[in-house]
Amino acid sequence: MAKPREEIDEQAGVPPAEPKQDRLRAPRIIVKVIDGKPDFSRLDPEQVELLRTGLSEASAESAGLPPEVMGMLIHAIGSVEAMAVSAKTGMPRDVADAIVQPKPPLDALLAETAAKVAAKHNLGGRYAEEIALLALLGTWQAGIMAAVRMWQAEQEKVKRETLRDLGKAQAGKNDAGADAGASESAASDHII
Repeated sequence: MAKPREEIDEQAGVPPAEPKQDRLRAPRIIVKVIDGKPDFSRLDPEQVELLRTGLSEASAESAGLPPEVMGMLIHAIGSVEAMAVSAKTGMPRDVADAIVQPKPPLDALLAETAAKVAAKHNLGGRYAEEIALLALLGTWQAGIMAAVRMWQAEQEKVKRETLRDLGKAQAGKNDAGADAGASESAASDHII
């Protein structure tokens, strides 16, 4: 059996090396799982406090970015993508939206997963307000674009109806003139 390093250093007359402090490593806490439940009985009070602090910080950070905000952000990204697809292909915007935007239940799963990833990388703690603002701005802009599209569609409908009505009126005048001319020629045919 090999001797511990301290004994070898003492026998060789070398002063024992001081343990190096690794400032970048977080303390490790190993918790055994017995019958599917964690066994905290072997943890010392310092480890329990570290675990309690770490869990409370993690839950506070993840609470900063709810799935609803991530869902709004995903919808805003989808709206931008739908605008690009519509502009590039000439596809009507509502068709592009129907193709690009995620449908239920995928939209909810994307929002939940995005919120978990944001919590994992502490985006909820550091950038929660910025992400929420981006999601709100994107949703607001998508709403504006939808309203503009609805207005344009209504204007096109009014334009088509007006042209159709003008066409009918013009056709009616032409038909009335043609009928009048036909009756005059018919009357003159009888005289001869």
